[in-house]
Amino acid sequence: MSESFFEGYNAQDVLANPHLWSSDNWLLFEAGYLFAKRGTSTPIKATKSRGFSVRIFTQANQWIMRFNKRLNFEGLERLS
Repeated sequence: MSESFFEGYNAQDVLANPHLWSSDNWLLFEAGYLFAKRGTSTPIKATKSRGFSVRIFTQANQWIMRFNKRLNFEGLERLS
């Protein structure tokens, strides 16, 4: 499932997410695209987490990106 995250992370300019709206792959793609815009360290792995969130692992930290019920970006939090 991380492939969808990295598709979004590596996307330069995306007009539309290629995955089915509200699917786990759609959420991972969006998270990857938004995470790349933040300028944080390079991700190693990403997984769908509980609810509408994605857990992102980098070399030094773990992050959680949250979306609301309408799948709009809500926040990014560093866990460690």
